[in-house]
Amino acid sequence: GLEKLIADPAAAGGLEAAVAKVVTDVRTLPDDLAARTCVGLGLRLAEKGQWTAARELFAVAAEQYPAHPETVEAVRWLVKFQT
Repeated sequence: GLEKLIADPAAAGGLEAAVAKVVTDVRTLPDDLAARTCVGLGLRLAEKGQWTAARELFAVAAEQYPAHPETVEAVRWLVKFQT
């Protein structure tokens, strides 16, 4: 589902559309799964050099799921990205 959108964003109308769909869909998941999904997909995008898209997913994790343990990775990445 969501992983495929990020792996093949052309199918969703481009990377921006794929990220927007992920952000929308992840809100329907339980918080634990949503946080892990945002961070995991964000890390995958960052590894591919898609930093703006990764930033969007990490920001969702930081804003919506700040208490989740994996969100620490998102916040670390955001701090590095901004400096």
